[in-house]
Amino acid sequence: MTCQRCQKPGRFGRRQLCAACYQKLWKAGELPSLSPRIYPDPVECAHAAKHQHGTRAMYVLDRCRCEPCTGANRLDQQHRARMNLVAQWHPEKAPYLDGDTVRDHLQTLMKAGMGWRRIADVSKVSKSTIHGVLYGKYPGNPAHPEHRPPRRKVRRDIATKLLLVELSRANGATLDSASTRRRLRELLDLGWTHTNLAARLGMSPSNFGALLTRSRVTKATARAVQALHNQLRDTSPTQKRAQSKPAIGA
Repeated sequence: MTCQRCQKPGRFGRRQLCAACYQKLWKAGELPSLSPRIYPDPVECAHAAKHQHGTRAMYVLDRCRCEPCTGANRLDQQHRARMNLVAQWHPEKAPYLDGDTVRDHLQTLMKAGMGWRRIADVSKVSKSTIHGVLYGKYPGNPAHPEHRPPRRKVRRDIATKLLLVELSRANGATLDSASTRRRLRELLDLGWTHTNLAARLGMSPSNFGALLTRSRVTKATARAVQALHNQLRDTSPTQKRAQSKPAIGA
């Protein structure tokens, strides 16, 4: 594209004028008027989320260039430009955070046993957004027209929600097993058998036996043992059978 007045090459606006020519014509009052922009017909959303017209999501994901969608994208770009300008002097107000920082935090949670779907439920961030941060779009098919690498930048509000997710919220996070083993031994001393307790915890007797010797257990297992201990600690197996046995003559 070239400036229609001085033929200078570059990328220009709808009047196709460079900045110098634009200023000269504007000061002289000779700036040409713009012809009305013609917008194409709306495009229907083909996604399960059913994006609405007049949103940037419709403009970007469905490539709709109707007037409401184009206007929404224009407002978003203007807001982003203002925020980037503010961030030059106030980095703490930058609209985006580094994607590697957020990705490292998510991978730490996942290594501890917290799946990315569980992270989505805790953080109230959509699964598709977290998937995009971790893997991008169509990671296994680089030739796909919509292939995208993992996000280099993450919007500040989304990054804040994800960074606030703590490892303690992960069911797969490991804890010291001392209190768990103590609770199980108390139930065994009351007369509950390995087989009975294993069945109540939903595990095999062999896994239950290993649980009594492990130095660490997952948070989900510790919660299950605590709930079982609270349920059975005041009742022995003999009392349980006596309560469930019908009285003679009843």
